[in-house]
Amino acid sequence: MQLYSYERRQSKQTRQVYLDQLEPGPLGFIKRFLIWHSQKILFIALFYASLTPISAFGFLYLLGLIFCSILPKTSSIPSKSFLVYTGFLVTAEYLFQMWGEQAKMFPGQKYSYVSLFLGFRLYSPGFWGLESGLRGKVLVIVACTLQYNVFRWLERMPNIVLSKEQLEEPCPLFVSTEDAFDDVTICNEESNLS
Repeated sequence: MQLYSYERRQSKQTRQVYLDQLEPGPLGFIKRFLIWHSQKILFIALFYASLTPISAFGFLYLLGLIFCSILPKTSSIPSKSFLVYTGFLVTAEYLFQMWGEQAKMFPGQKYSYVSLFLGFRLYSPGFWGLESGLRGKVLVIVACTLQYNVFRWLERMPNIVLSKEQLEEPCPLFVSTEDAFDDVTICNEESNLS
């Protein structure tokens, strides 16, 4: 986060125009892929987390997924809200691992049905137990962070690509060298006019 904050301060101070988003080559392709499809990556991670395990908390993931699918692609609500919700779930699962036995919520105890309904489960001892228990939530956290950071790249895309007149979302993944240079000259002309 410190690096991200530093990068934000630097970009506000310099106010340079970044026109390299349409650069040809593998790095440019990966950037464009992440810009245009990070929301889909987040939705896949959310769907996976909602099914492992099937529970009330997973159902809330599905409801949030349905609600966020109608939001525009440039909305930061899904990444921020699911990051907070997943942080709450990870904290609650950690507390369950520590105090579940005292609360009589472990399997075979008096209130085990509550933990089963909510989706809390006792992790196997060791690294692999922890990994299998937190895999879905870690994927959601990574996808939320990725989408949040991709918004900065989206802000730097040339305006010619982000035309709002089109009904369908553009997906300029494959850009030839000529197209990249044409877009840069058009963007340079736009920045000179303003």
